[in-house]
Amino acid sequence: MSEDSTQLWDYALSLYGHAEVAEACLSLQDEAGADVCELLWACWLARRGWRPADDVSAQLAAVRDWQARYTRPLRAQRRALKPAAARDENVAQLRQAIKRAELMAEREALTRLARLAESRQGVCRMQPGDTLDAQLRRLIPMLTRATEPALARLIAAASAEPMPPC
Repeated sequence: MSEDSTQLWDYALSLYGHAEVAEACLSLQDEAGADVCELLWACWLARRGWRPADDVSAQLAAVRDWQARYTRPLRAQRRALKPAAARDENVAQLRQAIKRAELMAEREALTRLARLAESRQGVCRMQPGDTLDAQLRRLIPMLTRATEPALARLIAAASAEPMPPC
């Protein structure tokens, strides 16, 4: 694992560890079609003075394919098991195992995103006038008035979050 991918992972865990960020990210994921890993990556890039390039979609194709094939199906299975897990300890243990696998899949997605930054593919230096708000909006397919507060909470937390030490 590269230094950048480790730093991105640590940053993502730290930022997502704030209750308001987790809630905001899940709202943007479930209600606006955003990919949480991409959102956390964009926040991390901004802290480093970088941003997703205007043509980032082509470079994100492999990461998005990974998320579609592995992460989202694991998430769907975990969520589907929630009611049964509340009643059955064996199902609860299975659900926890799926949750661990989902987290591993998300870590792999973040590793792939960090590789893009390392290779300078799909990223560019932030310019005067570039904002985290604008970069995140480009990654959220169906942002609405109802999900705007979630975006604002994510931006506020990301702006206040210190970078983990190297």
